[in-house]
Amino acid sequence: MEVDRMIHIGYRLVDCAISFRTQEATCKVKIPSEHLPEYLEEHAVADPTAILVVKTKAADDIHSIKMMRECHHQNILQALVVAEKGDYITVWAEPHIGPIASCLKSTVFNTDSIKVTFGGKIMLPTPKLQSFVSQIFDGLEYLKLQGKYHGNFSFENTFYHQFGDKSVVKLTDFKHKGAKPAQTYQAMDCQNVGEALQNISKGAILQYGTRRFDCYQIDDLVEKLKEVSWGDMPYIYPEIRRHPFFWDLKTTKTFFVSEIPLALNRPAFRNKVNGCEELCAPSWSNDGYDGLAKLMDDFRHRKSIPDYDKTSKIGYVQFLSGLYAHEEELQAKVSVDAVVRHRNPRVFLMLYNMIPKPPRFTTSNEP
Repeated sequence: MEVDRMIHIGYRLVDCAISFRTQEATCKVKIPSEHLPEYLEEHAVADPTAILVVKTKAADDIHSIKMMRECHHQNILQALVVAEKGDYITVWAEPHIGPIASCLKSTVFNTDSIKVTFGGKIMLPTPKLQSFVSQIFDGLEYLKLQGKYHGNFSFENTFYHQFGDKSVVKLTDFKHKGAKPAQTYQAMDCQNVGEALQNISKGAILQYGTRRFDCYQIDDLVEKLKEVSWGDMPYIYPEIRRHPFFWDLKTTKTFFVSEIPLALNRPAFRNKVNGCEELCAPSWSNDGYDGLAKLMDDFRHRKSIPDYDKTSKIGYVQFLSGLYAHEEELQAKVSVDAVVRHRNPRVFLMLYNMIPKPPRFTTSNEP
């Protein structure tokens, strides 16, 4: 265990608890000080609190603590002070509330404030789940860049802390796996995230059947994560983030304004659009899209641009692209993105999967 110097700190223990299942004692350590530690100042936290965790000297515990000491990233739980005494290691970790599994159970299906789609369902992910998973991959990518891996990922052993309105993920409970190259275990980290998301999807169906949630998007990401191999690691994280699961408004708009017009020039893409039965209803033009269809028709007439072909799927894709491209000029009283997501939440992933991806110059055979 790395010990740099002797530190004397006055403190007070509060909220003490012992878990007989994990054989760990936890409590908050109140540290009176006029000068807040750097990590607290960074987040403007007025209450200088650390979490005291007592662990054994088992190899997994020592490895996990070493990772918490060496890895400096906002999504890695930091071990601020580590001390050895007898058969135990005392760790003062930065503040954290608890596992994200508990938070997700209370929030991911509590969606009263989220607008349902045209079919009366809610498309997963919810904003909370999207944020958590995005931060998880931020932390895992940092580990990959350091030549390290998690080795033990799950929602149950991943923590979070609340800084104002922002929930910040904290990866912890790392485990040393074996003698294979790090890329092998980095790929397994991605697969484990996929398994955790699959449990979210299964839980939604188990609890509500198919009547409340649409898991089309989350299930597609799960399948892609389960297929990650060691050879994918040089570029996998940028590829993961391009998935519609993570799209915000800016990314969505860029996709429809830039990528879709280019794709429509390719016969292969147009053939896929025309062959996709689920893309839109044959009578899609009968839906006014909350007034956006008329505004777009009027806009095109003023510009002397021919109408979209309202009997074809190509015309539908061009219509969506035009809505995002000319939203400001249309001066609509509704959000284009909100209306499209309400009407056809699956269209983003369907079109994304139709666009060819760059070729991969790696082998999938494990070294």
